[in-house]
Amino acid sequence: MGALALADIEPQAAGEALHSALESVQLAMAEFSPDGAWKEGPGYWNYATSYNVVLLAGLQTALGTDFGLSGVGAFRETGLFPIYLSGPLGRTFNYADGSDHTLYPAQMFWLARALKQPVFAWYAGRASTPSALDLLWFDAADVGPKAAGLPLDKCFRGAEVVILRSDWDDPRALFILHNPQAMTGPQAQSRDRGGQPEGLPEGTEVAEGFLGAATSGHRRSRSPAPRQGCQTSSLPSLLDIGVAPEN
Repeated sequence: MGALALADIEPQAAGEALHSALESVQLAMAEFSPDGAWKEGPGYWNYATSYNVVLLAGLQTALGTDFGLSGVGAFRETGLFPIYLSGPLGRTFNYADGSDHTLYPAQMFWLARALKQPVFAWYAGRASTPSALDLLWFDAADVGPKAAGLPLDKCFRGAEVVILRSDWDDPRALFILHNPQAMTGPQAQSRDRGGQPEGLPEGTEVAEGFLGAATSGHRRSRSPAPRQGCQTSSLPSLLDIGVAPEN
C-alpha cells in the first residue's frame, strides 16, 4: 500500500517494492487451495483474508487491476469457509487456534462484489459490526445460503474439515463439525479434542472431537472421534447421533 501511495513520487522504488509484493503474496494465496479453506482455522482465515483483500482492493483502486491475484489458488471460493463454519446459534467452529465467537469480516463485502457472490455479502451483513471498511465495501445483497443453492454438507479437503447440517435457516438445526488432523502441543491438542462452547442451550452435548453448535434437544454420541482424514470412510462415525426426547 505504501508503494502505491508513493508511486508518483518514487516510481522506481515503488515499482520494485510492488513487484516483490505481487510475487510473494502468491505464495500465501496458494494456501487457499484446493477449496478456499485456511488450514490454520477460521481465526487466522479472517486475519489472512482481511490483509489480502486490502491489497487487492488497493490495486484495483489505484491501478485498475489486481494482476489476476483474485484467481490464485481457490481464493474465489474462500468466502464459503466462514459461512460453512458458522452454526445455527451464530457460533464459529473453534478448531485450531481459534475461539467460537462470531467473525466480523468486512472483507466479505468486497469479495461479494468483486467475485459476484452475493451470499458473501449476506454473511457480512449478518455478522459484521460497523467499521470504516464496511462503509467502503458495503453490498446490500441479501441472498442466503439456501437461496444461493449451497449444499448442506461440505468437506474442505485442504483444511480437513467436515461440516454436516440439517438445515440452513432453522435455529434448531443439527450442526456437526469435525477436524480430524492431529495437532502439536498440549494446548492445541486439547482444543482439537473438543469441548463445550459457552452459551449453548441446556441439554446440548458435544462429543469428543466435535466442536461447534448443536441445538437443544439433540444429543451426540460420546464415541471417540476418528482422526484418519477428511475421507468418506470417516463419515459414518460422524453420523452416530441420537435425538433426545423433547422436555
